[in-house]
Amino acid sequence: MNDWDRDNLNFILNADKNELAAFYDSCDSKDLAYLFRLVNWEIGRLRVAEAEEFDQVDKTETANLILQKFMLNK
Repeated sequence: MNDWDRDNLNFILNADKNELAAFYDSCDSKDLAYLFRLVNWEIGRLRVAEAEEFDQVDKTETANLILQKFMLNK
């Protein structure tokens, strides 16, 4: 996503009710399709970030289990 797309996405995500109403009044079906592509791209990016976060936690837990086998118990 380039800076232009990011700015447009940020506008939609942060616009208030009046700004959105004015936007919807002025856009056509191509504008809406573009908006939905941006939103879907962002949803996909967030899903990947979430999966990576869970993967990191899983790797940490596995590493801790392995390390416990080698730790001396007192």
